[in-house]
Amino acid sequence: MGVDSVGGSSSSRGSSSSVSDNASKSSQTSQTSASTQAAAEADKKAAEAAAVEKAAITAQTNFNVSSFTAATPTAGMPSLTAPQFTANMLSPTPVENVPTLTAPDFAANLTQATPMGPLGAFEKPAPIPQARPEVAPQTANLTYGPKADAAAVSAHSQAVLGEIMASAGVTSATISSTARTPEDQARAMYDNLQAKGIASQKDLYSKFGDQVIDSYAAAVDAGLTKEQTLQAMVDKINELGPSNVSRHLADPSQLNVVDIAPSSIPADKREAFQEAIRAHPEVSKFLGPADGDPAYHIEIRQPQPQ
Repeated sequence: MGVDSVGGSSSSRGSSSSVSDNASKSSQTSQTSASTQAAAEADKKAAEAAAVEKAAITAQTNFNVSSFTAATPTAGMPSLTAPQFTANMLSPTPVENVPTLTAPDFAANLTQATPMGPLGAFEKPAPIPQARPEVAPQTANLTYGPKADAAAVSAHSQAVLGEIMASAGVTSATISSTARTPEDQARAMYDNLQAKGIASQKDLYSKFGDQVIDSYAAAVDAGLTKEQTLQAMVDKINELGPSNVSRHLADPSQLNVVDIAPSSIPADKREAFQEAIRAHPEVSKFLGPADGDPAYHIEIRQPQPQ
């Protein structure tokens, strides 16, 4: 009886343990199923949220302006309406008469830069312009003496003389001598030698002119006539080279030489006139009464073709 009792007790414990195991398994299965269902619900909600977000973004980027309606105006405020966009705004009409822009075609030497500019700029330097006196332009009132050749005075020289006169406040002047022939030069030298003497004229001329003066002195000492003395002086001028004796015999295309009679300049303007002559950049040489020349002797450079 004791054995049966023990055995029965043992059987009862085995049955109870089996029921407990089954209940535990059932609980675990139920928990797993609940977790799976919760995960599925979460995935579904996430997908729905993503769909909503995508729809919202699409609605923001693909709106139709025609859906806008005018807002109800607030009392006292101006009425505002949405702008009306038209289809042709997407394809605007091109503006007419727009200049075509093209890239400049740079020459090869422009790329060879130096600190002073492109090398090509140094091939032939431009002439330096000469300064002019700051006076208003004025047409010179120039008259010519009976021994002066007006055709020998260029337009450039006339302009220079006009500027000198304007600077000094002189309104008119008389040109007593211009370009000369050897005969004209001999005659002018003869008259001055007769009036002023040999010594004063030798102070005026170079060694070549002095030789012409010597021929005059020799002819006078020999008792030759005026015509014979003049011919001796002409021969000496031609022997030495006319332009070596006097600038009046120079090539007028290179140098214009004019003598202006001091008597044609007002006495109170003569000093200013001489100063204006000395100051002018186109005057290469000036001699006046103070230098032994009876006239205002003016040498004017002539512009040369480049």
